[in-house]
Amino acid sequence: MKFAITLSAIVALIFCVSAGNPEDYTKAQSVYDFSAIDIHGKEVPLEKYKGNVLLIVNVASNCGLTERNYKQLNELYEKY
Repeated sequence: MKFAITLSAIVALIFCVSAGNPEDYTKAQSVYDFSAIDIHGKEVPLEKYKGNVLLIVNVASNCGLTERNYKQLNELYEKY
């Protein structure tokens, strides 16, 4: 469970949702129709996490709320 949360948080922090080209976004039926770029630049289909808890966080690193949000994400990670 911690692995899924950690991986989801990492993916979310570098969130770069991609479905190919813009018209693909209109065809999406769920979050599992998208993919994200991981920290190594590899495309990861979100379908890989189907059946698991998936937490997607999209924050700017220079946002004033970032420090508080990271603290809360770490607390969530520790809890689960």
